[in-house]
Amino acid sequence: AEAGAVAALGDAALGRALGRFETERAVEAKALRRIVQVANPSQYGQTGFLNKLRAALWGLNFVARRALARLPFVGAESPLPQVLGGLAPLFHEPLFVLVQRGDRLAYSEALRQADTTTRALGLLALGVSSVALSRGCGLF
Repeated sequence: AEAGAVAALGDAALGRALGRFETERAVEAKALRRIVQVANPSQYGQTGFLNKLRAALWGLNFVARRALARLPFVGAESPLPQVLGGLAPLFHEPLFVLVQRGDRLAYSEALRQADTTTRALGLLALGVSSVALSRGCGLF
């Protein structure tokens, strides 16, 4: 009977530990699911004009993010944000690079950095569009 009580206690402790593990890893699992969707959506070389266009646009986005990450003061890969201290970078490496490099960045952190860059790019596009429209540049 005593062995059964010890086994039951062990099962309960294991159940609690598994529950904690699931809760702790849920954030990373959710981030990983999103990363698989967006980090390199054209990795399998789909055919068709629209897929080729999407792949080309993804490539431009990749190159732009690599360049923006190196901009002084606002890029995460520039040495200047560290010199200024406390200035959070607006532009990070592409998500594909963040996940592939060897610094063991958590998936949720890599996704947060990529989302920060996406928001910054959106605000930049909005600002450029607003200026162009206010000056009547006829870009649209």
